[in-house]
Amino acid sequence: MRQIVGYTSDSLWLDALRDGRAFAKSAFVGALAGNFSEVQLKNPAASGVAVLLFRSNVVVGAGGNMVMRHHEADLVTDTGTGVNLLAAGAVSAAHFRTAQVAAMDGTQIISVDPTVQNFSQGLPSWLVEIAPGEGAVFTTGAVNVNIGVAVFWLELPA
Repeated sequence: MRQIVGYTSDSLWLDALRDGRAFAKSAFVGALAGNFSEVQLKNPAASGVAVLLFRSNVVVGAGGNMVMRHHEADLVTDTGTGVNLLAAGAVSAAHFRTAQVAAMDGTQIISVDPTVQNFSQGLPSWLVEIAPGEGAVFTTGAVNVNIGVAVFWLELPA
């Protein structure tokens, strides 16, 4: 386990932000009968960076739970790159992609069941590192449920 004395998670985030390596993006996928709604943070194969998922917030409609999955293939719709949180900074290497699919994509990492309908779930900081060519998918645990995802990440040399 790596320890950096006197260096906090917030310090790492602030340093990355000031270096132009901190990004954000959000997407909403509506409910569609017989389909799972999915949002993917995808690190392209030739990006040259590792994507570290710093924080995320996921909102799932009534009757669903949130499932996070590992999935290498690109989801169908590319909604674009992340916004650099340093004013006038370069866009991210990583892309946000969405899909509505009949079967969940990828391999499950975690599943969070809501205690109330229309829940909003904040996940732990530094949840996953996404290598070039890899992706993390946030999806609904049931069909015909909408999902909204907001993600903050940083990109470091791979």
